[in-house]
Amino acid sequence: VFSGGPAPGGNNVAWGMLDCLERWAAESGRGDDAEPANFVGFLGGPDGLLKRRWKRVDAGEMKRRKNQGGFDLLGSGRTRLNTTAHFDAVRDACVEADLDGLVVCGGDDSNTNAAFLAEHLAADPNCRTAVVGVPKTIDDDLKGGGIGVSFGFDSASGVYAETIGNLCSDARSAGKDWHFVRGM
Repeated sequence: VFSGGPAPGGNNVAWGMLDCLERWAAESGRGDDAEPANFVGFLGGPDGLLKRRWKRVDAGEMKRRKNQGGFDLLGSGRTRLNTTAHFDAVRDACVEADLDGLVVCGGDDSNTNAAFLAEHLAADPNCRTAVVGVPKTIDDDLKGGGIGVSFGFDSASGVYAETIGNLCSDARSAGKDWHFVRGM
């Protein structure tokens, strides 16, 4: 599930997970005869978890998005998971989808959601779903605690720097124009 604002690299997180599952299936002897790994994505962020809106994601779909950045594979959302009813609804969705794991890709609020959700699911003996948080932010607000840099920030900083550099060059060339840039 993608959560929070979009950031470059989200689709590659999904691609990496699917690639890992496919390699695991091949190396474990499951091969082509076995049922493929059930890799699903929740649509529209955490709200998709609550409303049980998911789709199966396969290699063909991921091939079109590899190295394309963004969160367009699934969409994203900013719904906060902060009540027992929310956590129970997510648990029910994970059990219904028969998930071994749930990956929440997002920023500081999203990873806080993931941490509370992980505790809730781990305490339920009827749910085997493990929760993993993947840090992403263009705000650079996840530093510390072992996170040196998260994806999104480096890409956004590069785009901002290039754009501002181009504006500076344009201003020097024109000699009469002023440019004002407001960044986050």
